[in-house]
Amino acid sequence: MTRKRLAIGISLAVHALLLVVLLVWYVPRPQVATGPQATGAAGGGASETESDTSSSSQPNANPSADESTRAVPAELDDVAQAPAEVSPQEIEQSIESQIRSAETLSDERKLTELEKNLKRLESVANEQSVQQVSSTIAESLGLDVDQYADKTPPAEGAFDTHTAQLSDVVRTRDESGDWRYETVMVDAEGRQMRVPTDAAGGQQLYDTFELMKRYPMARGVYQSIVMPMLQKMLEEETPPRPGEPADGN
Repeated sequence: MTRKRLAIGISLAVHALLLVVLLVWYVPRPQVATGPQATGAAGGGASETESDTSSSSQPNANPSADESTRAVPAELDDVAQAPAEVSPQEIEQSIESQIRSAETLSDERKLTELEKNLKRLESVANEQSVQQVSSTIAESLGLDVDQYADKTPPAEGAFDTHTAQLSDVVRTRDESGDWRYETVMVDAEGRQMRVPTDAAGGQQLYDTFELMKRYPMARGVYQSIVMPMLQKMLEEETPPRPGEPADGN
């Protein structure tokens, strides 16, 4: 497997984080069943900001608890307040802003924020709404949501390194008792290949995938958006000069 693909794969935590944050803010929020705010929300008259303000003014509100579950940087509040119909340009701008914000976090903080966002996603969305929002985001980015969908059975033939993306990370003990990490790569036809990786990068990726396994919706987000997005990033790289390997080795 090529060094370039593994290097891009190491950025998985950043991209998984930003995509989950985006989904948290774009999925439809459950509406309150009673009260004037529910009527206003259904009619489009009440904004989410007004609802949050009203809730925070209640005597039993707990601002510190609310702040602890905040899943989006303060500078992206306009995304949370945006109407349900969001233009592709706004989505792209939000993604760029999320990338800049996520890249400033330490590896440990990325995992902490990812888990926080996954918990929130599970609490405000269902599988159907996540699929709908995933399709909207993928369409705006020109991605094929089915590119890395599970293929059963996988295609026959040689593994295609040019469409290979990270699908999982496994670890085993070696003879000395140390952890040994392997990335499970999958191509667009569903064929798999295992590639050894170093302990530092392998640990981060392993922790990320193990975290996503605890939240079923995360896998769908990763397969339908993150994997195609990473593949598109590679395909948009400047073509190599004559005589150079096409995949960066």
